[in-house]
Amino acid sequence: MVEIAAIVFNRPGLGGLRLESPTLVTSKGAEVLPKTPFEVDYG
Repeated sequence: MVEIAAIVFNRPGLGGLRLESPTLVTSKGAEVLPKTPFEVDYG
């Protein structure tokens, strides 16, 4: 089964951001499918 892991950030009156990453879920565990890093830098 493939699920979409999503992170959503919203700030009222300013805007928002949504990051999604397809994740393969099997009986042996989960594997994030994209090879690009999935992280947020608050810098």
